[in-house]
Amino acid sequence: MMSAALFKKEAAERINCLAQAKIAPHLFVFCNFSPDTMTAQSADGCLMLGILNMFKLVYDASIVDNMQKWLHSNHIGTQAARLDKLILTAKAWRSYLAHNQSSPAIQEKSGAKMDLWLKGHGVSQLISAGDYQQCLRLWENMADELMKSLEIAIGELSQGNREEVVASWENWIRTFYQRPSSGNIVKHYLLAAYETYDLQGRHISPHSEYRICKEYAERLFFAKINARIKEKRDIIRSYKIATLQDKAREALDNLEREKNELRQTIEPKYNDYCKAYLMERFDECLQKPRQNMQAGELLPQFFLQRAVDEDMASM
Repeated sequence: MMSAALFKKEAAERINCLAQAKIAPHLFVFCNFSPDTMTAQSADGCLMLGILNMFKLVYDASIVDNMQKWLHSNHIGTQAARLDKLILTAKAWRSYLAHNQSSPAIQEKSGAKMDLWLKGHGVSQLISAGDYQQCLRLWENMADELMKSLEIAIGELSQGNREEVVASWENWIRTFYQRPSSGNIVKHYLLAAYETYDLQGRHISPHSEYRICKEYAERLFFAKINARIKEKRDIIRSYKIATLQDKAREALDNLEREKNELRQTIEPKYNDYCKAYLMERFDECLQKPRQNMQAGELLPQFFLQRAVDEDMASM
């Protein structure tokens, strides 16, 4: 039977609910964890998916890595070492199994580490289906251990300085969104907006996704300042009073200068504009009073979807 923590999202959602109940409603531990599963499950295939899912749990789809570093550096609670061991194991196996490594020496060294880990857990080698199943059970146990460790860590953090913990937690989430892959978080919402507003239900060809996302991220990133520029231009066109026109022209010049300076801070690449837009709207969300935030408000389906809808409506 597959581990609920490793192959189903309910355990991750339960941890999110625990953090929101004990720390603050707008926070999260896991960001839309979607475990990979197979309908026709070979033992080696299940193990591979289990390892990839574990990596999602500790890094790709969570703030666990950032939490562990903070717990360790501040000597808080009892779970930093336990979490560190789980994170390092997941990263090492994922790197060895899922990355192409050009150096035979590196590959051999990584393989030796994996062999040592297996033997330390009573698995001599991965050859038969039984070997893979035994190793998979180890990963299922690690996923369960991760959830238990997070439960304890959240309970310990809830006993500390609430304001400090919430501020640190928000920073863990901000760091999560700053990762190189964060542009991909925006991609889904940009493509959905493009289909809604421009394609009216027609499909996007795969080769055009890059161009569409880059263009839309740039448009949305500048949506607010472009709306202010349009307002000043409308004043210049609509009003004949010289003083109003002069003030509007001065404001327009300042806005154009501000826009150009802002553009120079962003490399005109797909992921850079996506990340810039994501971080700008995330920081705007954090400006709200904490007592007005809803459950999971810092998840992208809440603050980012709202931002995309508002910015599209303004264009």
